[in-house]
Parts: sequence; C-alpha cells; structure tokens
Amino acid sequence: VTAGADKAVRVWDLDAGRQRTGWDGTADPAAVAVAPDGKAVAIAGLRAGVVEVRELATGKERFAVLPGSRFADSRKPTVVAFTADGKHLL
Repeated sequence: VTAGADKAVRVWDLDAGRQRTGWDGTADPAAVAVAPDGKAVAIAGLRAGVVEVRELATGKERFAVLPGSRFADSRKPTVVAFTADGKHLL
C-alpha cells in the first residue's frame, strides 16, 4: 500500500507488479498502515486531525477518527499503526 502527494492511496499486487486497486483522497495522505489480518488499511493525514480506516479490498470506509473526538487532536497526523492484534490504532 502506498500513499503520496498525488492524493491517492494505491494497493499493489507485488507478484504481478501492478496496481490492484486504489482511491483518491481529498488531501495529501501522510502515512498508511495495513492491519495484521490484511483486511483493512489506516490512512493518516487526509485532512487535519483525521485518521480513516478502510477495507483494503474495496476502499470502503469502516470508520474515521475525527478532530474533536477524545481520540484525536487538530494537528495533521503524520504516523499511524495498528496494534499487533489489529484492534487498536496508535
């Protein structure tokens, strides 16, 4: 999984050497993390204070941590990671 200044998140098939799927964001994603089970991706920094978790296969949003919630602040996140059990974000 890659993300960059072109505002896109891409999922790659490394064996075939091509993009498998992807989606466009609304701002520059700063970091991505794949869940240990390989079914979800967390994307940090699409918008100030937002971390989204999406289905890896489809790009469908599972949920977002929004500014103002007790789990976020107003700064643009620059890192994101899943815990080893995949139940929490760091």
